[in-house]
Amino acid sequence: MYIHRTLFALLLLLSTTFYSCKKDNEEPENGDFSSEVVYLKVGHKWIYNVIGPLAPYDTYSQEFSSVSKGIFTVSNQYDNETPFTNKAYYENGYLNNMGTAAAKAPNQQFLKYKDVHLGDTWTRVTPTETYYYKVVGLNETVTVPAGTFICKKIEITFKNASNTQYSYFSDTSGLIMVDNEELFNLELKSKNF
Repeated sequence: MYIHRTLFALLLLLSTTFYSCKKDNEEPENGDFSSEVVYLKVGHKWIYNVIGPLAPYDTYSQEFSSVSKGIFTVSNQYDNETPFTNKAYYENGYLNNMGTAAAKAPNQQFLKYKDVHLGDTWTRVTPTETYYYKVVGLNETVTVPAGTFICKKIEITFKNASNTQYSYFSDTSGLIMVDNEELFNLELKSKNF
């Protein structure tokens, strides 16, 4: 179960996407992006259906639980298991991710959200995996139980795995769907905003 939880956590961290009209080096006071990102507010919560032959869970939820000095704490939970957290922060046009006890470091970017263009690529490096990202769609229509959304489609491949994952993000609602047919799929079931 630990391997599945870690895999899901790494793949789902993508859900904390942001969109900003500020310059790359200009960060809002106290890291509060809510004036630029309508869904980025403490207390906003997403609930996903987890679907697929290798999915050990039925639901996954994610909530922005706090923000301090530009670093957001994200609370994650599978079914009714004990919640766990990670941290996310914006820097140089990218949303970055780190473990709860980690510090900011190079190559933590997991989503480009400013000036996104078809074909854009970037790489994220963790102690256990290297992730390769590519923007393969800009205006994809995605229908899930929570409704229909216009999304950016991001292709993700891995250095140590042969599968490919596609994640769909809405500028107004965050992560909408993950398509990883070999392992699992996620679909947004509901959100509280």
